[in-house]
Amino acid sequence: IISTVIEDYLFRLTLDGDVEYTTTSLTGSEASNDEGVIHFDYAGVTVIFIWFKDKESTLSDIINDNYNTLSVSQPSLALSPISQGSVTVDTVSGKYLTFVTKSGSGENKGGGIIGSWRCSSENAFSILVSGSDATVVQIRFKRLVDNLECSK
Repeated sequence: IISTVIEDYLFRLTLDGDVEYTTTSLTGSEASNDEGVIHFDYAGVTVIFIWFKDKESTLSDIINDNYNTLSVSQPSLALSPISQGSVTVDTVSGKYLTFVTKSGSGENKGGGIIGSWRCSSENAFSILVSGSDATVVQIRFKRLVDNLECSK
């Protein structure tokens, strides 16, 4: 079975198949253990995975910040939150928010899930999984959080 393992930082993420991904920094020239972004397409969805140093923000704050940033960055789409809940990533508790997207004319354009958790008191993580098929988005989100380990 072919898999892609991302473990250059303080976590280990195993992806099914041969997945090409890009890694960038939030603030500097390249990603580090302190912060970064990984972006990839994954079997019908788009994934943006972020980690950063943060001791203050609540998980809900992080999710809301990501939701608002996504909403502002996609002015041709209307995002509407649907539900929220709890998720376990590795052995830690996290939260998630699901949303749908519609075009300006009201046409359904899919949706996504934003999840957030802390692997330690200093490190916050967030993942955005979006796509046109809600079932595929849910399956990929679950597979991603199930295959993430807080420390390698």
